[in-house]
Amino acid sequence: MAMLDQNRLMFGAMLLVLIAIAEIVLHEFNLPAWPVFFVMMFFFLAHMDKKTAPNIIIGALVGIGCFIVARPVIAAIAPITGIAVGRLLYLLVVVGAIILFREKVPMALNDYAFAYLLLSGLASKALPSPHSPFIWMAVTLFGGTIIIFAILGIRKIVVAIARKKAIKRAAAAAPPPSL
Repeated sequence: MAMLDQNRLMFGAMLLVLIAIAEIVLHEFNLPAWPVFFVMMFFFLAHMDKKTAPNIIIGALVGIGCFIVARPVIAAIAPITGIAVGRLLYLLVVVGAIILFREKVPMALNDYAFAYLLLSGLASKALPSPHSPFIWMAVTLFGGTIIIFAILGIRKIVVAIARKKAIKRAAAAAPPPSL
């Protein structure tokens, strides 16, 4: 049976502490946790590549922004199309824009924008009554950015500890110097 990787255990333990702290802080300030934890999840799905962080955060903000704009746009076209068709048309336009312009504006029009549009729609139906989408945006921007930097910091700590251990092991395994 293979041993558990100590570095993974260390990273996991620190991550659990980070999650607990984030949850407690957000709860104490009566802020929604989902925007932060979806940033975390998407960052892990991007293999903790720090180059993807702006795309995740900005895409999320665009997605929530699309949710904010959805209601007035759908209400404006509903007399002509009906609500269900208006909602479908709005979604098709947003998805079409993401598909057509993702190469031109990849930081804003990306899969994260679409995901946060859908997540915002789900969050708006949550009970007790949901927070304002502008609160979701602020939590995504500030909390999501903090969580990404914290994850990168945890990774640096674990790598530094692993290096120290490797140096000690190498020194212990080295033959004594000859005289």
